[in-house]
Amino acid sequence: MLSHHGKSLNQSNFNNQLQRMVSKHGASNPLYLQTACQYMRLFSIYETLQEDIDSLPHDLPKLLDAWLTKVEAGSSTLILGLIYCCVNGVGEEDVFEAVQLYKKCIYPEKPRKLKRSTFCRILNNHNIFFTRSRSGSFISFAHKIYADAVKLRYFSGLAGKNKLTLCHKLLAK
Repeated sequence: MLSHHGKSLNQSNFNNQLQRMVSKHGASNPLYLQTACQYMRLFSIYETLQEDIDSLPHDLPKLLDAWLTKVEAGSSTLILGLIYCCVNGVGEEDVFEAVQLYKKCIYPEKPRKLKRSTFCRILNNHNIFFTRSRSGSFISFAHKIYADAVKLRYFSGLAGKNKLTLCHKLLAK
């Protein structure tokens, strides 16, 4: 997986990064290893790789929470909520338009539009969480554990339920 991006883990006797990665409690789960490799690829640099591997959470739910913490941005919660509301997937354009509608409702005097490039960056930062339909037009969560991590972080409790209700209303318009 890392070699596809021109990267690898050091396996020397003095600095065995691969051994450190697979010694994590969650490493018996291939989804944990895939997520951990993507996390390291996106958020780590060579100079701090050793410390970053050592500080990786030991299980998948905590790793997903760490990922969400890293990539939180102004509209990412809304985008994740819109995708979460549609179990069978939602069109990328529908999500973009729902975010624009939300911004128009929140700032009626001078709407603050979300730039397409910002929207694409947010989707890209959360890319491991999603799968796309064969046509590429629908986005949904790739695994239930990804959707559960998003629900736990952003949509639990009364405030979370209100956010989800808002997402449903935006998609209905």
